[in-house]
Amino acid sequence: MEFKKILIAFCFSLLGNALLAQINCNINITADTLKICEGESIQINTSGNAYKIQWSDKTGLSDSSIKNPIASPSVTTKYKLSNRYEYPNERIVNGNFELGDQGFTSQYGIDCSYGSLEEGFYCVNNTSSVYYSNWGNCSDHTSGSGNMIIINASTAAGVQLWCQNISVTPNTDYAFSTWISSVFPDNPALLQFTLNGSLLGEPFRASGTVCEWNEFFTIWNSGTTASADICIVNQNTLGWGNDFAMDDISFKPVCFSEDSVVVQVNPNVSFSLGANKSMCNGDSILLQSNLPSNYVFQWSNGATQNQIYVTIAGQYSLVADNGLGCADQDTIVLQSLGIPSISLEDDTTICFEFYPSFPLHSGGTALNYLWNTGESTPNIIANKEGLYSVTLSNGKNCKASDSLYIKNYCAPTYFNIPNAFTPNGDDKNDMWYIYGVGLRDVEFMIFDRWGMLLFTGNSQDVGWDGYFKGDLCQIDVYVYKVRYKGITAREKTRYGRISLIR
Repeated sequence: MEFKKILIAFCFSLLGNALLAQINCNINITADTLKICEGESIQINTSGNAYKIQWSDKTGLSDSSIKNPIASPSVTTKYKLSNRYEYPNERIVNGNFELGDQGFTSQYGIDCSYGSLEEGFYCVNNTSSVYYSNWGNCSDHTSGSGNMIIINASTAAGVQLWCQNISVTPNTDYAFSTWISSVFPDNPALLQFTLNGSLLGEPFRASGTVCEWNEFFTIWNSGTTASADICIVNQNTLGWGNDFAMDDISFKPVCFSEDSVVVQVNPNVSFSLGANKSMCNGDSILLQSNLPSNYVFQWSNGATQNQIYVTIAGQYSLVADNGLGCADQDTIVLQSLGIPSISLEDDTTICFEFYPSFPLHSGGTALNYLWNTGESTPNIIANKEGLYSVTLSNGKNCKASDSLYIKNYCAPTYFNIPNAFTPNGDDKNDMWYIYGVGLRDVEFMIFDRWGMLLFTGNSQDVGWDGYFKGDLCQIDVYVYKVRYKGITAREKTRYGRISLIR
């Protein structure tokens, strides 16, 4: 009978080894480093059969449960990918605690009294909130309705919480894992795992989020060992808080592989060539990006410097690359202005006594105006005799100039006031006018011999037709009064007589 047991065990061992040999869980990331620019994304590609995929850092990953996620990190990040196939022959007995407190040993006491679970005691149950009102109402990890072990941690160091001895196959990789959840947020547990007296993985800190299950996982190779004593100890000895649940303790043969990739986030390139401009062909204008000179530059005209001078209007584009795969581009349009038109007044003679402010118009549109008076406006006021010149400029090679000479001459005042007229309708001498040269601000009045005002006029172009209130005045001698200004600004007055004759 003993021989038969040994034979059966040997057969199962061969079968297990054959099964292990059939699984290839090697996973390979196709690149060691991937480069992106700020704000960009990239797909991480892998090869190999995916079983249970796990990424060490989920930040910026579109889906941390697949082998080819999209990565969008904001800073350079190293992503480690693990792939494991756990064979179905579980070695832990009652790892999900559905059999209660069977199959393991513990230096903790057992206390399932509702409303009280003292420090250094545990209970296998399906809920946590029945022990203290301020504990979370957590359910188990396995199914949400089964058992878990609930612990109020001991304040003494090194107290074994859970231990189990199992048989293992030599020279085999095993996956050890368990799930931990805090039932109270303060001072989360710090669990340490040992196997045959040696540390197994790094200490594991439970989450401070109540009822959040997190997995501890590590790989162990049996070497020449045929058995394993596994123990779990809580290294946190604080009395307040430090309350947690544990579930689904597992120890299985495993095929395990891992690989990593660094997603390097490089700074973006951003620049502007500025707003579109106008220029004069032949002039030189500077175009620049204000980027470091060690960038890679490619202008549309073939230049490769960070700044260029151009002399011909047109469209210019620049692509700038920081050498790390990040680039930007911009375009500027330089519009040709050409030579401005100009139409200054002709040479002229005026009397500055009459016209002290004579306007001069350049008659064109340009970027710059320069008069020989020093003024820089399109139009100016002339107030003295002399040569006036102006230059209109759209650039060094786009200029136009013109000039005029203004002569100051004021003719003497001359009067010719008729002393008689004949308003008889024969179209000869029917109107009485004031004739003169060099007169301005003329105003005159006509009175009869008794001083009655019969007519007024305010211009040399206005004359008297001999009528008053619609009736032709009788033949008589009338008096006129004329106020005017001559070549000086002083007002003068003249009186005289008019004979109305038919």
